[in-house]
Amino acid sequence: MKAIKPRKILQTLSLLAIFVLLWGCGSGEKGSGSGQATNAVFTVFSSATSLRINPDGNGNYILEGNNLIGVGGLQVVMNYDSTQMSSPTVTNGDLFSGAMFISNTTTPGTVKIATVSPHQINGSGKIATVSFTTDTGLSNVSFNSVTMVTATGKAFQGSIGP
Repeated sequence: MKAIKPRKILQTLSLLAIFVLLWGCGSGEKGSGSGQATNAVFTVFSSATSLRINPDGNGNYILEGNNLIGVGGLQVVMNYDSTQMSSPTVTNGDLFSGAMFISNTTTPGTVKIATVSPHQINGSGKIATVSFTTDTGLSNVSFNSVTMVTATGKAFQGSIGP
């Protein structure tokens, strides 16, 4: 069995501290309610790396990572219209398998997800699934904010858009 080095533990704890400090950030603004996929893509500048929210038509919204390279952690705050959708639950996907994963759905209209790994995450796949017990189909889930960092804590620069 491979021993975990103290440096890796410090890096992981540093990333977790960054997420804890940022956890309360965000405007709390609700999604557009227009039925269109507004703010459903986060793209990293100068890279093919992106995050995307894809509805599957059954009250489930899939948070996917595409072409991730050297990612050590991420924090995502998503918004939804709480008059059209309710009781969200979050399950982690397999892209960050083995990483620390936490979600917070206690504030109506907001879903917060954070995950951190001591190892670099490379590749594409499902990060998480957000499921609603009630979904009228008249609203979407959108990004409020995204923070993505390398395994050493350096932030990726990117933008949120349709």
